[in-house]
Amino acid sequence: MKLTRLAPALAGIAAVGLLAGCSPTGGTALVVDGNRYTESEVDQIIDGCAEALQVAPDQLRRQGVVGTLLLGGLFDSFGADITDEEVRAAGSQQAQGSEQLFSVSDCEPLALANVKTSMLAQLEPQFIEEAANNLDVQLNPRYGKWEPWTQQLLSESGSLSLPATDIQ
Repeated sequence: MKLTRLAPALAGIAAVGLLAGCSPTGGTALVVDGNRYTESEVDQIIDGCAEALQVAPDQLRRQGVVGTLLLGGLFDSFGADITDEEVRAAGSQQAQGSEQLFSVSDCEPLALANVKTSMLAQLEPQFIEEAANNLDVQLNPRYGKWEPWTQQLLSESGSLSLPATDIQ
């Protein structure tokens, strides 16, 4: 094979390799400061929460679940010595319906992240912005794009082929 024919093929392989390095592997939904959530773990969380809420799993927005897990990781990055029991107690006081989410063990990661997210709302926005900018996040593009410099933190879609409105 001539070098002129091989060069475009190598360029294509290199581009795929570079793109693969920009996001987690296909089986990974999210990595926040080294804490990894696989797609199967997200499935398990969704199934557990659907059971707790007595709804069909497809009624829970997958992108919303992953986003809440990410924001829970942001809260964890502050290094506060808050135990899961303390978060659970805070949830029973603050977040309506959190007891229902805590009723199924597979839903607990989302229940904890949900309470932590509501606790974020009580912090100074500048503090959250600084922490978000320092957070090491690898988000599967199907769930959006991590944009810590914006007030929203997560864009609607990071996928080049799937609009966020199509993500369940």
